[in-house]
Amino acid sequence: AGMMTGKPMVGGIVGAFASQLLGGIGSAIDRHISNVLRESETYTDLRHSLGATSVEFDSLRDSLRHFADGLDITYGEMGSLAKMFAHVAGLKDASGLGGDISGAVGFARGYGIAPEQSAQFFALMRHNGVTANEQDSRRLALMIADSVAKGGTSAKMDEVLNAISSFASSQARASLTAPNIGNYAELIAGLTGLDVAEVSANLETFVP
Repeated sequence: AGMMTGKPMVGGIVGAFASQLLGGIGSAIDRHISNVLRESETYTDLRHSLGATSVEFDSLRDSLRHFADGLDITYGEMGSLAKMFAHVAGLKDASGLGGDISGAVGFARGYGIAPEQSAQFFALMRHNGVTANEQDSRRLALMIADSVAKGGTSAKMDEVLNAISSFASSQARASLTAPNIGNYAELIAGLTGLDVAEVSANLETFVP
């Protein structure tokens, strides 16, 4: 009798396990489908905003996917960041977009800030003429990182980026010429506690 009563118990345990397993598989499939749909919609919008041909865009998508794999983020997340960066920066040539997003995400992870905030910051710098390409963005990132580290303000990186973003926007509205290096130097020096001349010398290396 004991064996007979044990069979339903075993069957119930197996059934519960199978149900959980199938439920987990179903959830994974749902997430995959959701990510695919999100990527498709995002890249369609991105293609339209860039005005890229099918061949050009296929190459761009492959590049973005390659960087997404390296960053261990979904293609949909990469697409959203790329779309936002292209829109804020006003890009028409997106050949270096994957590298831009990769740099922004790496910067964000290094300082514990949201990748969206980092990407938006570097896109705004591009839009306002502070940087002209991916290499400029990387030099700017290194200069800011070095300045905040020396000034002891790395824990407030989000505040530093917000201040520089606001300043860049006000500079762009006030003048149609290239960014004023002296003004940027004074701002960053004030935020980090460094000497203005030292910051200005660093800025000279990347401002177009």
